[in-house]
Amino acid sequence: MKYCESYVLEIHNGNCPGGQMNKYGWKGLSSRYYAATGLLHDREQLQDKQRTLKKLWRFCNLARTHTGVNIDADGWWTRTPQGQL
Repeated sequence: MKYCESYVLEIHNGNCPGGQMNKYGWKGLSSRYYAATGLLHDREQLQDKQRTLKKLWRFCNLARTHTGVNIDADGWWTRTPQGQL
């Protein structure tokens, strides 16, 4: 979740004009992510993380809306600590 929170913060800071993150946004995102997790990633690694999270969200949304399966039926999402994702 630290990645998502940092990404949204960069959008609010105006570093994502026209839907594309600029170099200042990537730099800020990288530094915030490092401060939160201790993992130093460059722009390409952060973009890969974003693509992976987007695919996961699409899959969960598809499963939730088209199969009738409740993703959080067993409470896994609520039991998992926020910092672990």
